[in-house]
Amino acid sequence: MSDDWVTEDRGAPPSEYQPGAEIEEYLDAMRLRDPGWELGPFLREAQGVFEDVTANWSKLDADASRPWMLDELWDAHREGIDAMRNDDMRPVVEHLAVLDARITGAWLEDGWDCILVRFTARSTDYKVNRMGLKVGDHKEKTWLEEWTFGKEESDLTPASVPPGAPCPNCGGPGDGGVRCRYCGQLRTDGRGFRDVWKAASIEELQDR
Repeated sequence: MSDDWVTEDRGAPPSEYQPGAEIEEYLDAMRLRDPGWELGPFLREAQGVFEDVTANWSKLDADASRPWMLDELWDAHREGIDAMRNDDMRPVVEHLAVLDARITGAWLEDGWDCILVRFTARSTDYKVNRMGLKVGDHKEKTWLEEWTFGKEESDLTPASVPPGAPCPNCGGPGDGGVRCRYCGQLRTDGRGFRDVWKAASIEELQDR
């Protein structure tokens, strides 16, 4: 995304990357007190937040992303969108495709579990002015961002219900999918992923 709303706040990544063994050690310890956490579902849901926030940026809709961000990050996100409006510009991110999502850090900070996820994505990224003219290079490019997701240490990641069990949201029959094909919600017991894990920081590693 544009530097207009990239920030680092609670859960900012360490200055040097952690070794893979250290990341695994932290995740293993976290699983003992948070048994609902699983690597595959976590990355899928983190990618969903990434895609939805990126789409909302392109729509100049800060409010839509508010539930998924901690306060400091959302404030910066909103300020960036307000700046676009004041300049009579609209960002356009089209044909977004996530090519890779992987964990590059995991640690405890101020009572929060923090997990750093690196996204490799491809899309267009240009602006449209008030005359409807494109500003900037509108070719598709590959780019990298790292997002920190955080939750309170004492909180629990919603556990997936067993395959074949009814959907806990609508009661629809289970089919083994991650999302219910009847109501579209995650098949998790109680709260959803986005009620627990929040985007805490975003860092652009490779500009588009």
